[in-house]
Amino acid sequence: TVPKYYNTSYEKSKHLYGLNLNGKKIVDTNSVVIVEGPFDVITLHQCGVPAVALLGTTFSKEQAVLLRRYTDSLTIWLDQDTAGKNAANNVVNLTKQYFYTKMVETNETEKDDVSDIYVKYGREKVMEYLND
Repeated sequence: TVPKYYNTSYEKSKHLYGLNLNGKKIVDTNSVVIVEGPFDVITLHQCGVPAVALLGTTFSKEQAVLLRRYTDSLTIWLDQDTAGKNAANNVVNLTKQYFYTKMVETNETEKDDVSDIYVKYGREKVMEYLND
């Protein structure tokens, strides 16, 4: 059978959303926050924090090599649900040999991601989690 939708040759495992916009700031601050989606990147941009999104929960070796060109310091802030926590652990395991890594864990519900926390509590709460 013919698939209903055809995927193009775009491979998410080789790209990071927001890297083209945040590359200089990542180099200047020698840090980046890895999040799951575009809204989280936009939210952190509003807070003045350079971020990139996985566009899912999978982090690849190609993405690690790409980020290593910009920084050696990663903060991982993925969603607090089971998939996000598992993905965060995978990112740590893949990067700990080449990066200084930090994981953000929140006290919020597992449905609250970076952008939800920003909307509910403001910039200060987001920055508090990043600085803990």
